[in-house]
Amino acid sequence: MICSKCGKDIPDDSAFCPKCAAPTGTDATEVTPFTPVQTPPMDKPPKKKMKKGCIIALLIPLGLIVIFFVYVVVSELVDPVEEHTTVSSTTSAATATGTTAQPTTLSPVTTKAPGTTAAAVKTIKISAGDLVTAYDKDEASADKLYKGKLLEVAGSIDVLGVDSSPPEIDISNGDPMASYLIQCFITAGSVKKAEALSPGSAVTVVGTCTGLDADSVNIVLKSSTIK
Repeated sequence: MICSKCGKDIPDDSAFCPKCAAPTGTDATEVTPFTPVQTPPMDKPPKKKMKKGCIIALLIPLGLIVIFFVYVVVSELVDPVEEHTTVSSTTSAATATGTTAQPTTLSPVTTKAPGTTAAAVKTIKISAGDLVTAYDKDEASADKLYKGKLLEVAGSIDVLGVDSSPPEIDISNGDPMASYLIQCFITAGSVKKAEALSPGSAVTVVGTCTGLDADSVNIVLKSSTIK
């Protein structure tokens, strides 16, 4: 038979069209057509989107932790190397010299206070005669003892050159046959004291010895003061 609804050819004993489920009228009993039940697809629960503010709140502490970790690692890598290098260098130097390495200490730096005179520094006291004899006997040995040192020399004035530039006085042991005179270039503060003296006067001069002059005639004391 032919379905009156869809026009399809269906078996004669069919109560319903197998294609469109329309009743064919062959059976007086009303039969409820079979309707296939379609199960709706299960929807996946929507994903919850994390708010931007929450993401930032999580990233900040995470970033701080990462920075701290990197800092610790770098510190551990750098500091031990520097410390090891310093200790190794000190140990090597001590081994080379055969001594035990000692901790390095900074020596205090002593500065000369403003207004401090040469007399505040340790001086070597010597007579004019002994100084002349030392240089007359052996110049090299005398230089080792007195050159660059602060001397306090006692003698008598041989030449008074206060008006010279720079002002000076020459002293000796009073022996006109002495090999050398001691040429003392005096500071401005000692000029008045020198003006009050005269040749032959006893005098004590404090100054730095520079050895013999270029002509090997005088033993020179520079920056000298009269006591």
